Amino acid sequence: WQKTFNQYQVTHVLPRLSGTNPDYETYSDLLVSTDWELTQLGAATACFYRTDTKDPQLEDYVTKHRVDFIADNVCPHQRFWLH
Repeated sequence: WQKTFNQYQVTHVLPRLSGTNPDYETYSDLLVSTDWELTQLGAATACFYRTDTKDPQLEDYVTKHRVDFIADNVCPHQRFWLH
């Protein structure tokens, strides 16, 4: 897949998470892959960017936008989970 994605300059993918045929299998595969990083999660889709490239701009974007489920859901001043 990497050769083809490089040829067409594919940097990110959006598996569908809603509708009549959600692609949870691809979402799960990408979530555990070391070649992809989750940068956004919504009701209809998720956005994964490649981490196997040597593009400094892409690496910078992924670093700044990666989803951190813990940091994004814990109150920074108190030790309790937000609901």
